[in-house]
Amino acid sequence: MRVFIERFILSILAPLVVLLATNPIGYSWPLSLRIIGIIVIVVVAGIAAYFAGWDEWRWERLRGLWWLWSIFGLSGGVALALWLTPLLIGPPTISVTLQSQVATLNQQLSATAQERDELRRKLQASPQPQIKAVIDLDQYSRKKCFDYSANNGVVKVTLNAITFEIHFSKGSKESIHVYKDGTNLRAIASLRGVNPGDDIDFSAFDSSSRVYTVSRGGYFIAQNVDGYFILSRILSIKDDTRGDANDEVCFAYSIDTSKSGKFKAL
Repeated sequence: MRVFIERFILSILAPLVVLLATNPIGYSWPLSLRIIGIIVIVVVAGIAAYFAGWDEWRWERLRGLWWLWSIFGLSGGVALALWLTPLLIGPPTISVTLQSQVATLNQQLSATAQERDELRRKLQASPQPQIKAVIDLDQYSRKKCFDYSANNGVVKVTLNAITFEIHFSKGSKESIHVYKDGTNLRAIASLRGVNPGDDIDFSAFDSSSRVYTVSRGGYFIAQNVDGYFILSRILSIKDDTRGDANDEVCFAYSIDTSKSGKFKAL
């Protein structure tokens, strides 16, 4: 039983010595730690052998343990060979194919980094979308708010005996559609590039379509069948499919009783 325990312990410790000496799995242990580890293993082997019954340190006893010297001799030879191989034949060479693949991957990585930097510069240089300011409805004396989901989307605006029927339909929280269908309108025109205070002439804008999309803060002019004109500016839009409690459009307006089609932007 004693001999079995000795061989079992030493057969485990001997490979550990080889592992510490050759480091085949690539742990970055410094040489000093490897040497200390080998010394510790040898000491542990001696202690284990002593407690296993190896208490007679006689030459006959040691000479009979030929298998022990074989294990340490082979372990030391393998460790020495692995240590000396890089010094004698140099580090392992990388094949031409592998070098080419590495070079190609480096080029692709560099190109990707350049594209990323270019996209980042373009994003920083591009103008950021500006959020439209909320228009103060109280500054307009003539305005109307209307639930465009009611009355088929048609609202009436009247000044004395002059009446305009304006047809709205859902667009979004930032725009709304304006029609002349089903109304008393002869023509409508969407005004682009108009700012408050600008002089406006209906004839300078396209009025060939039956429907136009007008953004919040934008303008449109409509002419009724009697030849009168109304200038409107969209002040606010609500959409019950986009978080609002109801559908609603508020617009300010100015009516031209002279039938000239000329206004000053609201």
